[in-house]
Amino acid sequence: MKKNKKQNNIGRVFGVIFSIVMIAATMYLLFNIIKLNVLPTKLLFLITIVFVLLDLIFILLLCFATKGVVSKIICIVFSLAISLGSCLGGYYMSKTEGMLSSMTNVAKHSKNTVSVIVKQSSDMKKKTDLAGHSVGTLANINTVGSKKVLKELNKSGIQMEQKEFGSLTEMLESFYNGDVDSIIINESNRSQILDIESYSDFDNNTRVVYQTSYKVENTCSYRK
Repeated sequence: MKKNKKQNNIGRVFGVIFSIVMIAATMYLLFNIIKLNVLPTKLLFLITIVFVLLDLIFILLLCFATKGVVSKIICIVFSLAISLGSCLGGYYMSKTEGMLSSMTNVAKHSKNTVSVIVKQSSDMKKKTDLAGHSVGTLANINTVGSKKVLKELNKSGIQMEQKEFGSLTEMLESFYNGDVDSIIINESNRSQILDIESYSDFDNNTRVVYQTSYKVENTCSYRK
């Protein structure tokens, strides 16, 4: 009788230990599910209730209901399986949350590349050759990029004569006519230029002398 009582006490201790492990694993899983923030509130509430009830059932079985060694071992095996599954689920949830966070961060920011363009026939081969020459920029579009390029060139001791234009076609026309020696464009506009029949050979007729990039926050659908 003392032996049975001792076995029951040992079994109860193991039951308490595995119950704590199972509760901790469930809390870890639920924490990462909530942190992921993709499930509707009602579904999240339902999942929480299911896991809580499942844990309660196994805690009762581990600590009170099961008396035999075999039944106790079976309950321990099931509780371990649930705990392992919860830990793995929580781990993958945390990895998914990190991946979604990275994707969101990428979506919030975009990279703008701005170039100083000259004609293929131009003698300007490198950025130092730009000094003293004229450059066309857009007055109301890509102003941030244009200012950044000119500021970087000024820091290098390269000053250019800036001429502003009201539209892209107006700037391109002046560039091709020789009214300006170079132009500053956002590389996102290159495809727009190529779609214009008169400038379909733009890539072949021009080259980049200087280029810079910067990140902007995507607050609107247009580029600054």
